[in-house]
Amino acid sequence: MAMGLPCVATDVGDAKVLAGDTAVMVPANDAEALASSLLKVIALQEDQRVQTGQRAKIRVTTEFSIEKARERFERIYREVFEDCG
Repeated sequence: MAMGLPCVATDVGDAKVLAGDTAVMVPANDAEALASSLLKVIALQEDQRVQTGQRAKIRVTTEFSIEKARERFERIYREVFEDCG
């Protein structure tokens, strides 16, 4: 996603949270669904692949930057300290 490429991922762990609506999600342990989804992404027109990849890159750089992580941790710490004091 950070490279601006279309993403096909298995629906395990937090993959769906990370990808949001910018990736094709397939069920875990379903090789046929994975292969089929990869073929569909490969078959996209170049402009569609570029657009899909750019949406993924924008998502990962805006939602999962080091600054966003710092903000989230800071918010958690403030909530914890407010509850303690």
